[in-house]
Amino acid sequence: LPPGFAVSGTVYEDDTKTVGVENTAIFAFNKDTYSGFGLPPSTTGGDYQISLEEGNWTLTFTPPHFSGLGPTQTMISLTSDISLDIILQPGFTVFGTISTPETDPVANVEMFAQDFSQENGFGFSPSDGTGQYTGTIPTGNYEILFIPPPFQGLGAVVITDVAGPPDRNLDVTLPVGFTVSGTVYIDNCTTPLPNAFVSAAPHPPALAGQFGSWGKFSGEDGRYALPLPPGSYTITVDAPPTFVLPTLAYVTTITEDATLNFYYPPCIQYLPLVRR
Repeated sequence: LPPGFAVSGTVYEDDTKTVGVENTAIFAFNKDTYSGFGLPPSTTGGDYQISLEEGNWTLTFTPPHFSGLGPTQTMISLTSDISLDIILQPGFTVFGTISTPETDPVANVEMFAQDFSQENGFGFSPSDGTGQYTGTIPTGNYEILFIPPPFQGLGAVVITDVAGPPDRNLDVTLPVGFTVSGTVYIDNCTTPLPNAFVSAAPHPPALAGQFGSWGKFSGEDGRYALPLPPGSYTITVDAPPTFVLPTLAYVTTITEDATLNFYYPPCIQYLPLVRR
């Protein structure tokens, strides 16, 4: 295991620091490696203690649903043990059911909410086996991106003007769509590149609301898969920040499932789109 340090403190419901918030979920994202993971929640009284390797981190503290509170994010540069108390914001909960156009529930849909007047966005836990989801966000007016699992004949969708508080019941129907997938390579065209961010920008941009584009990180095997509604897109790849590499881009029209591999120099930048 790499050398690490402790981060500890108390999660409070407001800046008076009189009431701690138990069962606050903690998510850590390493800004150096583009990797993230969940950590044990706060205990009774709101206390927490986590251990992380040295580096630059974004920590997200998300309170229990329907508590009238919203998550707080903070950035730290970790070089030693630190004490860090967290003040949660007022917030609201969005909940509902995600389904296909035929009203079948869809599990494992990923969600990301962004109020573009605020600096940070917030992810939700994926929908469950019955298509139900619940997410808690700070007070504001949001666009929420819903990304279904790949290869299910469904595409991503953005729902706009999700404002609160109060809590909001929001059922979502995903559009028909297709999946563009492939592998990102480096080093003589043979080594998969993990943690590359592959995103799709629709044409016209209005399809994505203010998001402009959305995407996913490639896995340890360098593979990615993006479910998209039919249409024209610019697919781009950004390497992890530890690599000094250019952004790769390819413009294509998606009308069926398709394969698109990307190759960093010294290879050609990309191969033509191959239809399944």
